[in-house]
Amino acid sequence: MKPPTLFSEDWKSFLEMSYDGIVIANHEGRIVYMNPAAERLEEVKKEEILGRMAKELEEEGIYRVSVTVKVFQSGKKETCMDIKGGRQLLLTGIPVFEGDAIKWVYVNERDITELMKMREDEKHMREQVKHYKEELDRITASEKQGLVIAKSPKMKQNMELLKRLAPTETSILIEGESGVGKDVFARWIHDHSMRAELSYVKIDCGAISENLLESELFGYEEGAFTGARKQGKKGLVEEADGGTLFLDEIGELPLNLQTKMLRLVQEKVFLPVGSTTEKMVDIRIFAATNKNLKDMVL
Repeated sequence: MKPPTLFSEDWKSFLEMSYDGIVIANHEGRIVYMNPAAERLEEVKKEEILGRMAKELEEEGIYRVSVTVKVFQSGKKETCMDIKGGRQLLLTGIPVFEGDAIKWVYVNERDITELMKMREDEKHMREQVKHYKEELDRITASEKQGLVIAKSPKMKQNMELLKRLAPTETSILIEGESGVGKDVFARWIHDHSMRAELSYVKIDCGAISENLLESELFGYEEGAFTGARKQGKKGLVEEADGGTLFLDEIGELPLNLQTKMLRLVQEKVFLPVGSTTEKMVDIRIFAATNKNLKDMVL
């Protein structure tokens, strides 16, 4: 079946090249057009769909839900979700009227699988951040009650070193095996520094996926990537402005971010994702690792 005659060849070519799936139904609810992207997203051949009624396709289970049927029922724009071949699709049906009757229904199909995954990753990250904050609050409360106690000569020596470092603006790397309390010492230094009353922001470089880490650290501008917030987002580096940024498990930092992080350490400037304008921050940087960073250097 040929596409609707209202299409010029230029418009037909445009629809054929669209990354989004496009399906068109006529005034009867009969499918009269399906572009290649719709075939790919729905995992069907257009020969199986064209000429058939949307309601029949829904009744037979070919469509779990037909947004075209919903448009004819409501007489207005409708949106729904569907799953095809492991993909999560966002379906939007728009009616075109001729007088009071629907003449065409245009359906746009968009694969939002990656967007939903990013949202799940962000939700997981927020839960982890909440957990870390609660743990830090517990540790901070213990520290303020004087429960950080050093008895061995080596630990007493370490505490004397921390007391000398705390009032300075020196960046600090804390090395040690997992569980020895590196984050406790980092917080102790902050609480005894000139920035004690200012922000203390911690991020676990190994707990956030590589795809999200750059945007979480440096923030992003509006439209930086698919699924980005319309107003953009401030990163953790900027959240720490005036205070201390603690990079836990710095040895897990991806290679592609190390150059950007070096510039932050040396010059206190960074570039948000999607931006062309650098920002400057006043932060003190702490880092911790359970790895031998010297052995990791090529």
